Amino acid sequence: MPSRHSATLRELLTRTWRLRAVLSAVLVGGVAVGELGPAVAADWASVSGLRWHSGAACAGSGWEGYRNRANDVYNEFAGRTSWADVLRNVSNYLTRTYGNKPGKLTIGFPMLTNDSRGQWAQCISGRFDSNLRAVAQALKDGGLGTAILRLGWEANGSGYPWNILGQVEPYKACFRHEVQVLKSVAPGLLIDWDMKKGTEGNVGIQTLYPGDQYVDIIGVNYYDNYPRMNTQAAWDSFYNSTYLGGPKGLGTWIAFARSHGKKLSVPEWAVWHDTSTGDDPFYVQKMYETFKNNASTIAYESYFNCQDRHKVYQPGMNPRASAQYKSLWSSGH
Repeated sequence: MPSRHSATLRELLTRTWRLRAVLSAVLVGGVAVGELGPAVAADWASVSGLRWHSGAACAGSGWEGYRNRANDVYNEFAGRTSWADVLRNVSNYLTRTYGNKPGKLTIGFPMLTNDSRGQWAQCISGRFDSNLRAVAQALKDGGLGTAILRLGWEANGSGYPWNILGQVEPYKACFRHEVQVLKSVAPGLLIDWDMKKGTEGNVGIQTLYPGDQYVDIIGVNYYDNYPRMNTQAAWDSFYNSTYLGGPKGLGTWIAFARSHGKKLSVPEWAVWHDTSTGDDPFYVQKMYETFKNNASTIAYESYFNCQDRHKVYQPGMNPRASAQYKSLWSSGH
C-alpha cells in the first residue's frame, strides 16, 4: 500500500506539471502559443550562382551588373521612429518593392522604437503586441511572410532604443516574447539574431543569446574597423579572437553558430574609409575566402554599400576595394 508521503509527492508532481502546462501556453494577444518548435531551416533557392547566399544594402539597380551576379538577398530597414512608422515603411515601401522579387529580403527590425526606448517590462507584458501582429500581417499579406527579420540588430552595442545596457534578462525575455508574437501571425519568418562583432560592456555574447528555439540564424556585422584588417597578421590575430568566453573574430562567430546548429549570416560588412588605409582590397579578399571556404555554414552575406566610406559600387573613396570585389564576385563560385 503506497505511503501517505508517496501520495503527497505524486500530488505535488501532478500540480507542478499542470502549472508548467499552463505557463507554456502563453497568451499572446489572445492567441495561445506554447514553446516554439525547432527553428525554421535558414535556406532558400540561390539565384546568384554562388555556393552561399549573397547580396547588398543600398546598392541600387546597377549592383547586379557591376558584380555580374543576381542578388540572393536584399538588405533593408523597417525604421524605428515609432511602431506606426514601422508599419508604414513595411506596407508602403518594403512589400511593394520586394514582394515579387526573386531572392529574399532581410530587414533590420526594431525590438523597441525611439518613443519606447528601454521599455523592457512593457514589451514583456505585451504592450506592443498589436503593433507586432499588424506588421507581421502586412509582411505576410505583401508576399514577405518568409522574410528574414534582424530583430533588434546590434543590441550588444549602444545607441539603439533596444540596446541591452546591462538589462540582459529583460532583453532576452523581450526578444523571446516578440518572436512568439511575430511567428504566431507569420510562422515562416526567419529570425536573425544579429550582433556587432565586439560586445560593449562586461558580458560575453554567449550570455546574451536568447535560446535556439527563438533563433533561426545567428548573425554578426563585421566591418573593417576596430581593428583594421589590412594585413595577414592583423586578419589572423583577430579571426579567432574571443571576448569573455564569447565570439569576437569571424572564425569564433562561425564556430559559435555551428555549436548551436545554426548558419551564420554577415548582414553588414564593408570597408571603413576613415583613414588613408581605408580602401582595403585585402579585407575584401579575406571576406570572400571566408565565405567560400565556409559556404555550407553561411546563411547569407550582404555588403553594406551605404555611405561613401563603405561604397564599392560607385566607389569614390574605395577604387581598389571596388576592383577587388568586382573581380572576386564576378569570377567566383
